[in-house]
Amino acid sequence: MNACRFTAAALAMAIALAACGGGDESSTTPEALTKDEFIAQADEICATATDEFDAALEELSAGGQPSDEEVATFFSETLVPLGKDEAAQIDALAAPEGDEEEVDAIVTALNDAIAEVESDPEAAIAAEDDPFEQYGTLAEDYGLTECR
Repeated sequence: MNACRFTAAALAMAIALAACGGGDESSTTPEALTKDEFIAQADEICATATDEFDAALEELSAGGQPSDEEVATFFSETLVPLGKDEAAQIDALAAPEGDEEEVDAIVTALNDAIAEVESDPEAAIAAEDDPFEQYGTLAEDYGLTECR
Protein backbone atom coordinates (compact mmCIF):
# COMPACT_ATOMS: atom_id res chain seq x y z
CA MET A 1 0.00 0.00 0.00
CA ASN A 2 1.54 3.29 -0.95
CA ALA A 3 1.80 6.19 1.47
CA CYS A 4 -0.87 8.27 -0.27
CA ARG A 5 -3.44 5.48 -0.20
CA PHE A 6 -2.67 4.76 3.47
CA THR A 7 -2.93 8.42 4.37
CA ALA A 8 -6.20 8.81 2.47
CA ALA A 9 -7.68 5.72 4.11
CA ALA A 10 -6.51 6.79 7.55
CA LEU A 11 -7.91 10.29 7.10
CA ALA A 12 -11.25 8.93 5.95
CA MET A 13 -11.41 6.70 8.99
CA ALA A 14 -10.32 9.54 11.29
CA ILE A 15 -13.07 11.75 9.95
CA ALA A 16 -15.58 9.00 10.45
CA LEU A 17 -14.47 8.41 14.00
CA ALA A 18 -15.07 11.96 14.93
CA ALA A 19 -18.56 10.72 15.57
CA CYS A 20 -19.22 9.47 19.06
CA GLY A 21 -18.86 6.95 21.84
CA GLY A 22 -20.68 4.71 24.31
CA GLY A 23 -22.81 5.56 27.26
CA ASP A 24 -23.73 3.74 30.40
CA GLU A 25 -26.73 1.49 30.20
CA SER A 26 -29.71 2.30 32.35
CA SER A 27 -33.13 0.77 32.82
CA THR A 28 -34.79 4.19 32.62
CA THR A 29 -35.29 6.15 29.45
CA PRO A 30 -33.29 9.36 29.57
CA GLU A 31 -35.10 12.64 29.12
CA ALA A 32 -34.92 13.95 25.57
CA LEU A 33 -32.17 16.47 25.00
CA THR A 34 -32.60 19.69 23.10
CA LYS A 35 -30.99 19.65 19.68
CA ASP A 36 -28.22 21.96 20.91
CA GLU A 37 -27.55 19.70 23.92
CA PHE A 38 -27.53 16.61 21.72
CA ILE A 39 -25.12 18.18 19.23
CA ALA A 40 -22.78 19.36 22.00
CA GLN A 41 -22.70 15.93 23.67
CA ALA A 42 -22.37 13.98 20.43
CA ASP A 43 -19.62 16.28 19.18
CA GLU A 44 -17.76 15.79 22.47
CA ILE A 45 -18.01 12.01 22.08
CA CYS A 46 -16.76 12.26 18.50
CA ALA A 47 -13.88 14.54 19.38
CA THR A 48 -12.74 12.12 22.08
CA ALA A 49 -12.92 9.18 19.67
CA THR A 50 -10.99 11.13 17.05
CA ASP A 51 -8.27 11.99 19.55
CA GLU A 52 -7.93 8.32 20.52
CA PHE A 53 -7.86 7.27 16.87
CA ASP A 54 -5.28 9.90 15.97
CA ALA A 55 -3.01 8.82 18.85
CA ALA A 56 -3.27 5.17 17.80
CA LEU A 57 -2.65 6.09 14.15
CA GLU A 58 0.42 8.10 15.11
CA GLU A 59 1.74 5.09 17.03
CA LEU A 60 1.07 2.81 14.05
CA SER A 61 2.93 5.17 11.72
CA ALA A 62 5.82 5.86 14.11
CA GLY A 63 7.90 3.01 12.69
CA GLY A 64 7.48 4.14 9.10
CA GLN A 65 5.03 3.00 6.48
CA PRO A 66 2.93 0.13 7.92
CA SER A 67 2.20 -2.92 5.82
CA ASP A 68 -1.29 -3.69 4.54
CA GLU A 69 -1.50 -6.42 7.19
CA GLU A 70 -0.61 -3.96 9.95
CA VAL A 71 -3.21 -1.50 8.67
CA ALA A 72 -5.86 -4.24 8.49
CA THR A 73 -5.04 -5.23 12.07
CA PHE A 74 -5.25 -1.56 13.08
CA PHE A 75 -8.69 -1.31 11.51
CA SER A 76 -9.86 -4.49 13.27
CA GLU A 77 -8.32 -3.82 16.66
CA THR A 78 -8.57 -0.03 16.88
CA LEU A 79 -10.96 1.49 14.36
CA VAL A 80 -13.78 -1.01 14.78
CA PRO A 81 -13.87 -0.95 18.62
CA LEU A 82 -13.62 2.85 18.69
CA GLY A 83 -16.39 3.14 16.12
CA LYS A 84 -18.63 0.71 17.95
CA ASP A 85 -18.11 2.58 21.20
CA GLU A 86 -18.80 5.88 19.48
CA ALA A 87 -22.02 4.57 17.94
CA ALA A 88 -23.17 3.14 21.28
CA GLN A 89 -22.52 6.44 23.05
CA ILE A 90 -24.42 8.45 20.46
CA ASP A 91 -27.24 5.94 20.52
CA ALA A 92 -27.40 6.21 24.32
CA LEU A 93 -28.02 9.94 24.12
CA ALA A 94 -31.69 10.86 24.30
CA ALA A 95 -32.54 12.12 20.83
CA PRO A 96 -34.31 15.44 20.67
CA GLU A 97 -38.07 15.09 20.49
CA GLY A 98 -39.10 14.77 16.85
CA ASP A 99 -35.54 14.03 15.69
CA GLU A 100 -35.48 10.35 16.64
CA GLU A 101 -35.52 9.14 13.03
CA GLU A 102 -32.68 11.46 11.99
CA VAL A 103 -30.55 10.43 14.96
CA ASP A 104 -31.33 6.76 14.33
CA ALA A 105 -30.28 7.16 10.68
CA ILE A 106 -26.95 8.68 11.80
CA VAL A 107 -26.26 5.82 14.23
CA THR A 108 -27.35 3.23 11.68
CA ALA A 109 -25.06 4.68 9.01
CA LEU A 110 -22.13 4.60 11.45
CA ASN A 111 -22.89 1.02 12.48
CA ASP A 112 -23.21 -0.02 8.82
CA ALA A 113 -19.82 1.51 7.99
CA ILE A 114 -18.22 -0.17 10.99
CA ALA A 115 -19.75 -3.51 10.00
CA GLU A 116 -18.37 -3.11 6.48
CA VAL A 117 -14.85 -2.43 7.76
CA GLU A 118 -15.13 -5.21 10.34
CA SER A 119 -16.27 -7.79 7.79
CA ASP A 120 -13.31 -7.16 5.50
CA PRO A 121 -10.65 -4.74 6.79
CA GLU A 122 -8.37 -5.43 3.82
CA ALA A 123 -11.11 -4.42 1.39
CA ALA A 124 -11.65 -1.23 3.40
CA ILE A 125 -7.98 -0.36 2.93
CA ALA A 126 -8.20 -0.77 -0.83
CA ALA A 127 -11.68 0.76 -1.19
CA GLU A 128 -11.96 3.85 -3.29
CA ASP A 129 -15.31 4.67 -1.69
CA ASP A 130 -15.33 5.78 1.93
CA PRO A 131 -17.66 3.47 3.89
CA PHE A 132 -18.22 6.34 6.35
CA GLU A 133 -19.37 8.86 3.74
CA GLN A 134 -23.11 8.45 4.39
CA TYR A 135 -22.56 8.71 8.13
CA GLY A 136 -20.54 11.91 7.70
CA THR A 137 -23.14 13.44 5.42
CA LEU A 138 -26.03 12.65 7.77
CA ALA A 139 -24.10 13.88 10.80
CA GLU A 140 -23.12 17.12 9.08
CA ASP A 141 -26.65 17.70 7.77
CA TYR A 142 -27.93 17.34 11.34
CA GLY A 143 -25.46 19.94 12.60
CA LEU A 144 -22.70 17.81 14.06
CA THR A 145 -19.28 19.28 13.42
CA GLU A 146 -17.00 16.68 15.04
CA CYS A 147 -18.84 13.57 13.83
CA ARG A 148 -17.88 12.88 10.25
